[in-house]
Amino acid sequence: MKIAALVADGFEEIELISVIDLLRRAEIKTEIWGLNQLQFSGGHNIKLIADKIFPPGNSTEIDGLFLPGGKQGVENLVNSPPVLNLIENLYNKQKWLVAICAAPFVLETAGVLQGKTVTIYPGWESKLITAARVVNQPVVIDGKIVTSRGVGTALELGLTLCRLWCGQDQADYLASAILYDQR
Repeated sequence: MKIAALVADGFEEIELISVIDLLRRAEIKTEIWGLNQLQFSGGHNIKLIADKIFPPGNSTEIDGLFLPGGKQGVENLVNSPPVLNLIENLYNKQKWLVAICAAPFVLETAGVLQGKTVTIYPGWESKLITAARVVNQPVVIDGKIVTSRGVGTALELGLTLCRLWCGQDQADYLASAILYDQR
């Protein structure tokens, strides 16, 4: 399994790092792709160096794409035709699409949420005009689209992905290792 996390300036740091950290602990090959550059500033001025510049060659040779939130980061992704094309191509190839916070709006803009049940950061619900249903749940799985609400749900999202891709035992082990209360 190979996952790419796509970031742009203004990304939400906790969402990115929490999910990427858990995926790497689960030994899922995970790369951070930077939109048009390698170095980024998150929404709270934390600097990050990506593994690769997007678009890399063979960008559809991944099993899934993770989009962290952050208002400015999401706006930067939404305004990038290559990003929207990648999402559409991955969707058509039945690859995993994962978005947290405001990032489900990027999936909406790419045209892949029609008829789906999703969640999004509070206040952004009205932007999801083609989704069949927007729900107030921490993590929502609809086929190969996984959405989550925000910073407070990032660990649950990461553990959900570990469960989907590595099994319940691995997810339980990681939850225990990071002292995550699964009540």
